Order: sequence, then structure tokens, then C-alpha cells
Amino acid sequence: MPYKPWCEICVKIAAVSSPHRLKHYNRNTAMFCMDYMFMTQKPNEEQLTYPILVIKERITDGIWALPVTRKGAMKNNVVKQVMEIINSVGSPEIYS
Repeated sequence: MPYKPWCEICVKIAAVSSPHRLKHYNRNTAMFCMDYMFMTQKPNEEQLTYPILVIKERITDGIWALPVTRKGAMKNNVVKQVMEIINSVGSPEIYS
């Protein structure tokens, strides 16, 4: 049976077989995303004391993982490591 744009069922079925795709934009400026992770899905109290800062860069698809002592405000050495990662990608401008 051919697709009928006025038919509610046809429209629902077509949406499953032809979903909207995420548009990819060309960026000239690097974009870094950072978040914390743990080695298990449901960490216990002891495992919560060992977070890992994960950094992903969108243009190069680079991923870095830095073990940190705690979440939140950190010592300068972690900030220096993050800045070294940003500089290694060659991004001249940083937007916050």
C-alpha cells in the first residue's frame, strides 16, 4: 500500500522508518564538554571518592579522562592539565 500523507497510520509508520537525523554543523571553534564519571554504574560510598573528569572535544572527537581527588573546585594541577589539553587541540579562542 503506498504512503498517504493524510493517513495518520501512514505518517506514524513513516516516522519510524525515516526518523529525523541530527544535523552536523561545521565549526571553526573547538567545543569542549566536561563531566564526571565513575567506574561503575551505581557507585558505593567508597567509589564516590574516586571521580574521573572526562573531556570530549567535538571537532577532533578527542576524549580525555583525568582522575581527580574530588568533584567541584580542584587544585591548580587539574586546571593546568585541562588547559594543556585545550592547547594541544590548537584552539586559539575559549568561550565560556
